[in-house]
This record gives sequence, structure tokens and C-alpha cells, in this order.
Amino acid sequence: MEQEPPVAVALETRGRSGGLEGSSLHAIRSAYEIESPNVDVAVLLPRQLTTQFSHIALAIFSDDSAFQDPAHKANSRIVSISMIGATELQYGQYVDIVFRPWEDKGNKTCVFWDFTLAGGAWSAEGCELLASADTVHDVCRCKHLTHFAEIISPPGIAVDPAHRQVLDIISVVGCSLSLVGLLGIFFTGASFQQWRENLGNKILLHMSTAVSINMLTFLIVATGLLRTYVLCMIFGVMLHYSILASFCWMLVSAGLQFMRLITVLGSQHISHLLLKVSLFAWGAPLLPVAVLLSVDLGSYTPDGRGFCYPGGLGFYLAVLTPVLMIVTANLIVFGMILQRMFAGHTIRRHVQSKRKLAMRQVTTSVLLFFLLGLSWVFGLMAGLSTLCAYLFCVTATLQGFVLFLFFVLGEKKARHYWTRGSAIRRPATSTASTPAERMNLRRREETTGP
Repeated sequence: MEQEPPVAVALETRGRSGGLEGSSLHAIRSAYEIESPNVDVAVLLPRQLTTQFSHIALAIFSDDSAFQDPAHKANSRIVSISMIGATELQYGQYVDIVFRPWEDKGNKTCVFWDFTLAGGAWSAEGCELLASADTVHDVCRCKHLTHFAEIISPPGIAVDPAHRQVLDIISVVGCSLSLVGLLGIFFTGASFQQWRENLGNKILLHMSTAVSINMLTFLIVATGLLRTYVLCMIFGVMLHYSILASFCWMLVSAGLQFMRLITVLGSQHISHLLLKVSLFAWGAPLLPVAVLLSVDLGSYTPDGRGFCYPGGLGFYLAVLTPVLMIVTANLIVFGMILQRMFAGHTIRRHVQSKRKLAMRQVTTSVLLFFLLGLSWVFGLMAGLSTLCAYLFCVTATLQGFVLFLFFVLGEKKARHYWTRGSAIRRPATSTASTPAERMNLRRREETTGP
């Protein structure tokens, strides 16, 4: 390797005999040699690494008798490659492998042997068959986007490869729509002071910030824009932190909704409430991230799923456990609110029409479902069911967009700000005249904000 780095290392076999007798392994110095019909397997070497190592070790198997998997049957030689003395492949790098198929008919799939699966098995996760003008050979590359369900699914649990591309597209489109909706929420808060002074809207802006960081970080990670290990690790940490921060703000929102719909409105006032919940929601996620970084920095290294994210015990303790605890708490609050709401004690007094009452109940339920992050229940089951993976990628990625629909487009006061560009006056029915009564009214509005 010190003399002249080759373009590829190839195994040539004259004829199509099953064994390896008469085969020769040699370096290829020019790309056109790869198209020779005698080339059985060719490993194209990444240019970034050809100056970093001096030896290549290849293991080539004539068939798949050592790789028993009833789901796949090999249609070519099987190759394993080691670059002795080289640094590990950086995030975003890849090695293309050219195969001469034994049969040209039927559907072809690029796979790798995944030792993390029970007993070992072929996996097509992230692998793709590249288009090639060479009619003799197929070219495989393992590189793909990442769908949103993977950030909550345990490592080693993979969605059916046939659905991966659809889930990737749904995730990217959903996250993009959410970012547009969250931008609308931020712009509303920046434009209208009275709107953002409401306690509920302040909490909404904080939660929208956490969700925005989560969605934006995921999009950067999923689309493969990170090319170095350092960037991969930084964004992996950001993704982990933003997920936990989003859930902490969802828990705060659940508490606010509980105060609004269950307790007596305005009966209590907690001093410096926003400051206290902010310290919790932005500070608590730092603890598991810091502990994981101090215990095992390697938790944020590129994994088989294609991004830097905690795996193994770190995933279960620092990601899955806090998410599961908050989702459980929010489910309890959601159930209590629904029970009270459908019993009619809160809404029926203000809505006379049964049709309007039903619509109010349905819309409130949908809002709470997204506001409290209950779509992540599907994510917890995404590795067990393809349907749950679809439901999760559709609902969880649209959270920011749905919040924009409810709290900006669907909220009368917010629409009034945008359509008339003027501050909303205090309702004429208010009869508060004394300072104490006016203070109670302000506290009531802060407690009952969206």
C-alpha cells in the first residue's frame, strides 16, 4: 500500500464454478478493470483511508454455508474486509462492494451479517443496491436515512427493510412541517407581547424550543450531513438532551392542564412558577447526559443504526427509563382529564349544543394527545410492530405543526392579533374594580392559559 494506493481489491475467477480453485486476489489500479467479467468481488477502497494503512486482510467465502439464515439465500461470494493499521471509518464514510451475481433473475437485496441479532442473521438495514451501467455486476452500499422511530426503539430491533424508505420519507416530511409550525409559534410570540405574556403561552414557547432542537437535530443526523466523529458525537448528545428536555416540558404542560381542568381555577398561585419549571425542564435532562458522558464516552459513537446515540444499558437507563416514566405520568393525567371532561362537569356548562359539546371533547382530546407527547407510546412499540412504527413516525414528527394549528391558527386571540394587528382588550364582562380583584383576575388568566 505504501507504493501506490489501489482503486480496489478484487477476486477474479474464470468461469462460474462453485469453489475458489483457480481464483486470484490482486489490487486494481484503474476503475475500468473492475468491469471485467472475471471479477467475482471487488472492494472499492475509500480515498480518505488509503494513505492511513499498509495492509488489507480479506476473507472470502465461496458460499453461504457458514451463514445460515432461512430468510436470505446468497447470490454471490461473501466477503469480509479489515484494514490493518487504519483508523475506523468516520461517520458518513462507506465502502462500496462490487459483486458478480450468480443469477440475474429475481429481486436482489444488499445485506450484511448482523451479529447483534439472535444467533446472527442477514440484515438489509440501511443497505442499498446502487444503479450501475455495468450489466455484469451489482454494487452494494450500506447507507441510508434514519427514521424517527429509531431514536426510541432499542438497538438491535429493526423495522422490516421493505418499509424503511417510506418511514424515512414520512419522518423527514413530518419533522420539516413541525419546524414550519414551530417557527409560526415563535414568530407569534416575538410579534405580540400580550400573547407571550400569558403563562400558558410562555410554557408553550419553552416546549416549542425543546421540540425544535429535537426535530432539527434529528434532521441533520438522519440526512447524513455529519462527516466526522466529533460532529456526530456532538449532535448525538444534543439529540439525547433535546428528547429528554421535550419530555420534561410535556410533563410541565400536563401539570398545567391538570391545574386548569381538574382543580378549582385560580384557587392557587405559585410564586415564580415559570422560573421553577424552567429550572426543572432544562436542568433535569443534563443529569443523565452528563452521567453517561462521564461513565462511557463511547456511548455516543456511530452505531449500526447510522447515528451516534446511546446503546445497550445506557439506552435503557438514560433514554428509555425517563421517557417511559414521563409518558406514564402524562397518560394518567390524560385519563383524569378525559374522565372529568366526558362527565361534563367542566365543559357542559358552557356549551349548549350536543354537537358542539362532542366536537369540543374530540378537539380537546386530540390537542392533549399531542401536547402531552402520548404519540411516543407508539414509539415504545415501534420495534415490535410495523404499524406502530408508522403511527409513531406520522404523529410524533407532526407534534410542532399540530401545536401551531391549535394554539395559533385555532386560537381566537392569536388569530385576532394576526388579522387586526392590535392588542386584545379585556372582556367587557369583567367587573373587577379593586386591586385585589384585578390581581385575582390576572392570576386566573395566568393559570388558565393555553
